[in-house]
Amino acid sequence: MAFLHLSKADQEILDSHKLKLPVRATFLMWLLPVNQNQSNLVDVCQYCRTWVFPIKDVLGTNYMPSVTQTSEIKQLVQFATKIHALLPEALEDARTRLQKAEEAHKEVEHLIHDEMIALLQADVLEDMKCEVPGLLSVRVELEKYIREGEALISPARRLPAEVMSNIFEHCLEENDVNHHTGPRPRVSEPPLLLGRICRPWRRIALATPRLWTSLILHLPPELTLWHAPLRAHVEAFEFWLEHSRSRPLQLTIVHDKGHSVQRPVYEVEFRDCSPEYEHLLEIVQSNAHRLSGLSIFMPTVSFDCPAFIALTDQSFPHVKTINIFPTDIMVTPVEPSRRINLDNSPCLRSLGVGLSWYRMTNIHVPWARVTHLHLAHLIPNLVSSTLSDYLQVLRQCKSLKWFSVIITDGIFQTPVGPPIYAILETFEVVVLGSGRLVGGFLNALNLPHLRRLQMQHMFPSGHPQGQQHSACGIEILSLIQRSRCMLWYLILEHVPITIKEMLACCLVCPQLTRLELLPWPPLKPNNEVIEALTPQSLGDTTPILCPRLETLKFGLISPFVSVGLLDLVALRHIRWILSSPLAVLGRVEVVLYKSMFCEDPSDMDSRIYQFKKSLQHCLPKGKVEVSWAVSKSFHGLPWLHI
Repeated sequence: MAFLHLSKADQEILDSHKLKLPVRATFLMWLLPVNQNQSNLVDVCQYCRTWVFPIKDVLGTNYMPSVTQTSEIKQLVQFATKIHALLPEALEDARTRLQKAEEAHKEVEHLIHDEMIALLQADVLEDMKCEVPGLLSVRVELEKYIREGEALISPARRLPAEVMSNIFEHCLEENDVNHHTGPRPRVSEPPLLLGRICRPWRRIALATPRLWTSLILHLPPELTLWHAPLRAHVEAFEFWLEHSRSRPLQLTIVHDKGHSVQRPVYEVEFRDCSPEYEHLLEIVQSNAHRLSGLSIFMPTVSFDCPAFIALTDQSFPHVKTINIFPTDIMVTPVEPSRRINLDNSPCLRSLGVGLSWYRMTNIHVPWARVTHLHLAHLIPNLVSSTLSDYLQVLRQCKSLKWFSVIITDGIFQTPVGPPIYAILETFEVVVLGSGRLVGGFLNALNLPHLRRLQMQHMFPSGHPQGQQHSACGIEILSLIQRSRCMLWYLILEHVPITIKEMLACCLVCPQLTRLELLPWPPLKPNNEVIEALTPQSLGDTTPILCPRLETLKFGLISPFVSVGLLDLVALRHIRWILSSPLAVLGRVEVVLYKSMFCEDPSDMDSRIYQFKKSLQHCLPKGKVEVSWAVSKSFHGLPWLHI
């Protein structure tokens, strides 16, 4: 077996500092054809790994080569690629020669009588057997070298720190307070993860204040496990404050009880971890001037501790958002004199409060500046807010654009005077309970600027009991007519409303672009609403109901195959193609409710698939969804669904 040996002079030339790396690579490529025996390739490649590839010390690292080094490394990678391209032929040749040698050895083995010759022949065969694994090993190492070499000269390594900083900012998950998403103090998630890659990245991450302007502190479900997380959260909060520099910080504290209300947390359980929790709130209180937002989702008992009461009386000069909601539903002793004083929050624009033991009139905030308001009144008690309290707050909200309220059925029974005029654009109402009474709340409002109206009923058992008479549909229709608003979105879920009332709402809202009708009881597969929304024949010039609809959602009871809905979607699509004054119907969604009076057919899944396929065929460029209804009962925290 022949080997390629370099002379002493050649070795000195290769080791000389005067010879740059690309020249050394070229020199070895010139030496390669010296012996055409492919077995030399192993030795050449081994030599290359030792001498031609001195950058192996920085492979797999975040080393940033200079422009000159980048050019040299690029040539080395090209050379390694050429060597790699020769390996398949070398492997095939080595396997062929080994096979022939083994066959020849078997033929002459019985003729060899000299023991020394037999041993030499066996050694040659053994060397040839090692040649194929050696070539395979070379191929693996070359592939790794090429991959890491290309990564080393990637343009991303030469990005300016300012560009990297901007990229890092886009790595953060968008903060969503209601769904508790956003940056957490975990080394497995940004921004801490970015600092674990390498020193340059760590320097850039720590020097980017925007990465540290939002923080969510999660506490485990079991209060006995709170001690260590609370101590760590204090350190994380101080770390975030330090690196956010002069930028305000948005802080969220969450008790992870999930989206369902479990048993309430009692004072005896909270007492053990109360000191650590109060210490965290004291740190927050001492840095109130640094906050841009504060959201607390904790057990009811935690809102009675002295640290929280002191926090709500603190000045928040930069806070724009405050959310305070319990994660359990618990009847607590109330003090009529208890107050929340946020008057010293001049920048406050968004407020969410779900503390039923506070009257609305005892929550002092700069109402005139608030643009987004979310109120949850879950448990009526001796100090429950009345309809007059809510209306008094609305009268003070001169800038309110978005209002969401969760109320318990039947608590508003106080008659009211003339309607209140407000500049609301979005109005969302969630009614808890099995009844149908909103208590005149809608009748007390006049909303001429309203663009989105959403009403949802949620029931303790997941669905209402009985078929009680309701004036809810009449109240909704009266609100729309009285306000003379240009409504774009109308969303009704489990609302007791008749077909006639639904049609009347559609008739007075010709500008609707989104219509979601999931009444209780659900609609029949072919009903008057679907028929009224369906265009007539192509030559008919009769005005079309809701001509600007772009999104349509129906709640249908099974059997769910709705020929009428297929006609609605198909004819609206055809009329749009023919330049009719119809908007493009871009999304159709059907929510199916199982019938309590008949069993579902055995091929239900197949029928759903075929129905969805038929809908999609009628709406080739739109999006179609068909799904079963998932009950949103009283056991799901309602503010987490809004």
